[in-house]
Amino acid sequence: MEHNRLMAEFSLLIPHDDRGDAHRNALAAWTEAYWRARLPEAEVIVAGVGADPPNRSANRNLLARMASTDLLAFIDADAISSVAAVRRAVAWSRKESLVKFAGVNWVSARATKALLAQDPTGEVRVMPGDITHDNAELWGLGFFMRREVLEAVGGWDERFVGWGHEDPSLTMAVNTLVAPMVRIPDWCFHLWHPRETDGGEHDKTTPGFLRNRELGLRYRALEGQVEAMRELIGLPPAQGRQS
Repeated sequence: MEHNRLMAEFSLLIPHDDRGDAHRNALAAWTEAYWRARLPEAEVIVAGVGADPPNRSANRNLLARMASTDLLAFIDADAISSVAAVRRAVAWSRKESLVKFAGVNWVSARATKALLAQDPTGEVRVMPGDITHDNAELWGLGFFMRREVLEAVGGWDERFVGWGHEDPSLTMAVNTLVAPMVRIPDWCFHLWHPRETDGGEHDKTTPGFLRNRELGLRYRALEGQVEAMRELIGLPPAQGRQS
């Protein structure tokens, strides 16, 4: 195992907290096996800090620290894509600041459950009838970058607790402090899981989500303003880093 880590070309990092959710745990185990079977050149790491409520930024920062390479491919535990798309994104991340998929196809509950019943190391197909809807210009699910890019923005902002706004905020920070992100012409698939509304994780009226939204709006307002963005993140002034 250690030999494989040392020989890895890039790190495929899957954030996941085991919170006793059987379906989410099944998704994480299935996607981990899916990637391990298809990307022998990658070290695949699944980890989370176990915070309650969950902290996705902390999970990703933990994964970055665990990675043995400086090419970081963050892919959510409920997302898959073609192998060619991941390799293309990793290749682009060698020269670009941040690379993302063009969009996402949302897989139905029925099709997701059927996938979970299949061997993830075998042939996997998602058919047009399996898709409920799609979204272009996806904010999250996949982030591909060099370690130096992540360090330039101070890592993921762990003030985002629970669900919402950490993904666009990280993107805006990179756009401002490093260089504009790029999208490859590949889409990914979001596997179904229940959405926890009415006071749950995906309820946009809870105090936690509203705090995330307020912080996210500050990122949005400061995009393109280098010194103000550095101050928001908690980084020293750019000129203070010069000798």
